[in-house]
Amino acid sequence: MNTAALELLDEDRIESALAKLHNSALFGSSEEKEKLLGTLRSSGYAEFSTQPRCMTDTIIGNIYTSADQNGVPFYITFLRLEAKLKKQKQFAQDVNSVITHELRTPLTSIKGALEMLQPKVVGPLSDKATALLKIAHTNCDRMLELIQDMLDSNEQTQTKKTAEREVTALAPVLSNIATSLQGYGTYHGVEIRLKSVDDTLAVNVVPSHLIKIVTNLISNAVKASQKGQHVEFWAETAEDKIKILVKDNGSGIPAEIQDRLFDKFTRSQWLNEKSTGSSGLGLNIVKTLAETMDGSVSFVSDAGKGSTFCVTLPKAPLA
Repeated sequence: MNTAALELLDEDRIESALAKLHNSALFGSSEEKEKLLGTLRSSGYAEFSTQPRCMTDTIIGNIYTSADQNGVPFYITFLRLEAKLKKQKQFAQDVNSVITHELRTPLTSIKGALEMLQPKVVGPLSDKATALLKIAHTNCDRMLELIQDMLDSNEQTQTKKTAEREVTALAPVLSNIATSLQGYGTYHGVEIRLKSVDDTLAVNVVPSHLIKIVTNLISNAVKASQKGQHVEFWAETAEDKIKILVKDNGSGIPAEIQDRLFDKFTRSQWLNEKSTGSSGLGLNIVKTLAETMDGSVSFVSDAGKGSTFCVTLPKAPLA
């Protein structure tokens, strides 16, 4: 128990701090204790909250399992005051509100005005004016994309909203995604190809989450590709799981960021002729969404040969 934990419990000795935790009904009841330990053994992670019998505030706990170099298991517990969590959630909601009303709304209006300035609406423009208009339009799109990434990230990591999962046929969803992103690929000079998908493949997911995951991965693959290259994606069966793979033929992911690629704000500048960057939030959102549906995401990358991202999701029988 470190100093911060002692201060949280308002004690100066570990023994008295542990006694306070015990007296505050750390696990509520023996049944709750067994349920928590069962969750911990099966998934390596569990949450609990104290019953405030001896303390004014409820304490939220997060427990993780680990092992030492000899393979002996041990537990790591993080304690936080519920009052602080409520303040953090309220802060996240306030930030989302500001982002939505003070940034996204006026940017959307600006984008609309820029579209009205296209030559087909206002008449012929000089080459210089057209180039400046294109720059403004591109940067407006990048800002809107960043804002949406921030909103998605806050929603998933702060409010932890969960949606109902349902059995979803993969073929029509992936086909719709391929169709909707053709314009995006054309704009970047990259062809998006969907391989044939077995009509019987289905996953147990939140459909909107699935679309967001695949769209994000394809968007990144397009950004990582040179003009004239192609991006392909497909789905395949792996025992009781379904794998969705997205492959590009770009320059690969720099080795120095591969270990933290799914962390927030890990950014990669694509090594090609395009100046497109990234917010550093997209892959973190992909990972978070996949894990909320009992899935996972991984990748392989070869320097100069491109990268392949793989999302694994629970397989479901198609009714």
